[in-house]
Amino acid sequence: MMNNEERTAYHVAKKRNETKVADQILVSSYARNIEESVAFAHENRVSCHCNCMVGTYGETREESAEGFRRFSNIGNLVGCYVPIFTPFPGTKVWSEVYKSGKLKRTLVGGIDWKLFDAEHGTIDIGYNPRELQRESKLAFYVSERYSKDMREGLERNPWLIDDFLSDISVQMIEYRGNKEIEKIYSELCDVKAKMSEQT
Repeated sequence: MMNNEERTAYHVAKKRNETKVADQILVSSYARNIEESVAFAHENRVSCHCNCMVGTYGETREESAEGFRRFSNIGNLVGCYVPIFTPFPGTKVWSEVYKSGKLKRTLVGGIDWKLFDAEHGTIDIGYNPRELQRESKLAFYVSERYSKDMREGLERNPWLIDDFLSDISVQMIEYRGNKEIEKIYSELCDVKAKMSEQT
């Protein structure tokens, strides 16, 4: 929810047709709300994973990547899910995408429904959203910020160990053979073993 100052600035920008200014105010408000929600969740022993969509219709690869970079600055997350934008029938964007002719088709010309899983990308947007998804997610997990948040989170809330381990186990499968992910997993296993010895 926007605070009064943000709401006033947003409406002024909209009246002046300053779309980029209005969008920046909206994004800043969303980011603040997410950070406040994550802090509240941790105070109440709830771990947080966040979603950040990539490959949104109408966005360039650079815009989508920048959106993820903003998202990845949010602290104290146990993990992230990075779905690929997928329009569904009955929504406003579906009509727009359908009319654009950019929906991916089967060899016989029908809509390729097997792609509607938020993992493959259903629209021809000029770049490979799956590639961006994998790059973005890997950057999130191997970042210094994530490593720092993980260490500090476990010091404050040792009960998070199972959530971190569970999430990194999934990344071990997705990024099989990645030394940085393997190192994080190994460190978490060591932490879990030490915790077990102390109880």
